[in-house]
Amino acid sequence: MKILKYIPYLVVMGMLAVAVFCVRRAPAMAVLEAPAVRVSLPERVGEWTGEELSYCQNERCMRSMPSSELSGGKVCPSCGGEMVATWSLSERQLLPANTVLVRKLYRCGSRPALSVSIVISSSEEVSIHRPQMCLTGQGYDIAGEETHAIPLMGHGPLQVRIINLFRRQQVGENRLTEIPVFYAYWFVSQRHETPSSAWRIFYATRDRVLYGRVSRWAYISIAGERARGIAMPDQTLRAFVQDLYPRIILKEKL
Repeated sequence: MKILKYIPYLVVMGMLAVAVFCVRRAPAMAVLEAPAVRVSLPERVGEWTGEELSYCQNERCMRSMPSSELSGGKVCPSCGGEMVATWSLSERQLLPANTVLVRKLYRCGSRPALSVSIVISSSEEVSIHRPQMCLTGQGYDIAGEETHAIPLMGHGPLQVRIINLFRRQQVGENRLTEIPVFYAYWFVSQRHETPSSAWRIFYATRDRVLYGRVSRWAYISIAGERARGIAMPDQTLRAFVQDLYPRIILKEKL
């Protein structure tokens, strides 16, 4: 039937009509919400002690190291480039100027260190994106990913997305080795909490169009090494998240 070839056009026209209707009903000025997290990370999380990371701004080096190892200096010991606290070169180049970023490296005895970051979006909402895009671009191989529920005191289970990865590392002149690592993350705003990038975009778009609210989302991530053949989360990560959550989230109830 001839009418069938016009169906895609009718669908597009219908979507445009709905969009125009929503925009006309939206408040004239969107209100930027306050973030739902603290703009800092605690010095201690349970038995773990945190310190700032610094990053070499030389694009041929880009080394990261705990700020304490610089002894107050701002020069990369490997290449002589400038070292900057918290921000890597690519983050400074790509993220909007009013993006908030806090990061610490947490250590506990002989356990592998955990790197914790909080990115708080600007009003442009381009500060936050799917981490899978960056991880593969940085040379990581994704071995698998799942959403896990981590029990929290006085709160429903926290849904956290966990990616199991392998990081390629040079060993000697002609050999590469793969180090198993993990990357855990979730998103939170004043009204929503989700491990899904798609749902975050849906909530943000709905709040802006229908309610005139710019949701200032926070993107919380935890990364570290994992035992070979073991998929995260293990008990160490669960306990760390349970201790960290009440120290960074400002809202009592979602």
